[in-house]
Amino acid sequence: GGSSDTFRFTRAGNFGIDKHGNLVTGNGMNVYGWQAYEREADGTYTFDTENPIEPINLFSDSHNGNKRMIAARATTSAVFVGNLDSATPIWVPEDPSGDEEDEVDRSKMIFTVPVTVYDSLGNDYKINIEFKKTSAGGGVSTWEWEIPSVGNVTSSATGSIRFDSKGQIIKDNEDEVFPLITIEPDDSVGSEPIEIKLDFSGLTMYSGDSSVKPISVDGYSTGSLVTFSIGSDGIITGIYSNGQQQPLGLIALASFENPAGLQKVGNNMYLPTTNSGDFTKAVRAGMGSVGTLNPGTLEMSNVDLSREFSDMIITQRGFQANSRIITTSDEMLQELVNLKR
Repeated sequence: GGSSDTFRFTRAGNFGIDKHGNLVTGNGMNVYGWQAYEREADGTYTFDTENPIEPINLFSDSHNGNKRMIAARATTSAVFVGNLDSATPIWVPEDPSGDEEDEVDRSKMIFTVPVTVYDSLGNDYKINIEFKKTSAGGGVSTWEWEIPSVGNVTSSATGSIRFDSKGQIIKDNEDEVFPLITIEPDDSVGSEPIEIKLDFSGLTMYSGDSSVKPISVDGYSTGSLVTFSIGSDGIITGIYSNGQQQPLGLIALASFENPAGLQKVGNNMYLPTTNSGDFTKAVRAGMGSVGTLNPGTLEMSNVDLSREFSDMIITQRGFQANSRIITTSDEMLQELVNLKR
């Protein structure tokens, strides 16, 4: 429908996008619904269905701005699991005198864990967390970790974690197990410093190869709209090139006192009549007397197949009988011509 025309209603869901990003029906009419929403703490979305309905545009709207791109999100947390080898030699600082006899293979004393993090603009940075065993005794082993500056990021993040004689991390100091670090991108980038809370609570120290790795690092770069899907609740979800999703709109549904009284106007469209009742207020799928949507399905034919087959047989028999009459008339005329001869 439109602002200068009456609303039309349809049961078909063969929607598409026009060149301006409007969600349209198969014959180019705008699909109406809501586009303003709030994101709840549990990750769900709440649309304000008390607002007037408006044409749904998947590219942009006055509430959400440009929807063809999804904004980047800076990394705020990183969770690590794995083992630090208890047989790792204790770290020995370099001898400033440089005596050859004091030189040791320090590569075996450092275990490096690479991590990719994102700033507020979506730029990605590959940083390394270096673990070194610095002391052991009295049933406690201490490991120090450090994130050295690299490339266009500056970091002075350091800390230590302790393990007991059973190889379990000692959790009496939360700042040790869950340290908060700051990574500062180069000023020329123009982003904010990245504050990340590390989670080392899943680490162990047993005899075996070191295997620490990040299992959950949030944050992501910007993404562009790739495709969209419509759920049974009527929410149109955009899927972006960075793997993220966000709602683009909510389709509005209409209910009538007598749906059978709607007037067919072609192209799977209906108009309300005095028999069907008036369209008063749009509602979302699943509310009140309105059902849910069936995305990705086709509606079955609602004709009586047995009656259709019966009518087809009757029509065929009638045609067959009429063709016999024509054949008989043709033979009589032929005989009449022969009599004259």
